[in-house]
Amino acid sequence: MYLEGRFFLLKLRDSEIDNSSVLGVLNTQILYEQILKPTFGITNLRTDDRLNYSDGLSDLLVMQQLVDQGKYDFGFSMLPINMCQIMDIADAQLIMPPKSTFIAPKLYSGLVIYEFDN
Repeated sequence: MYLEGRFFLLKLRDSEIDNSSVLGVLNTQILYEQILKPTFGITNLRTDDRLNYSDGLSDLLVMQQLVDQGKYDFGFSMLPINMCQIMDIADAQLIMPPKSTFIAPKLYSGLVIYEFDN
């Protein structure tokens, strides 16, 4: 997290992580459930105008500049979700949290094939 000219590392206690769901271990879901929803009352990650997302290619320096310029109060940088997590969520027939699926480089075909085990 970047706030008031300083970077902070936020780490959730293991006992607070929801291991009962494949979504509960995602950084983006933890940020939403533990900070955005209870602290700021954000209930819709897609439509809340207090949120803005980078494209995944922007680095920490860009985030730092935007906060320092007063365009945002603070910023969060998240580790990427790995392909195993994406497959686990697909296998559980769940939907990825909003803005958590940026993949670079983009596939030209727009098609990904995943073999399901029945």
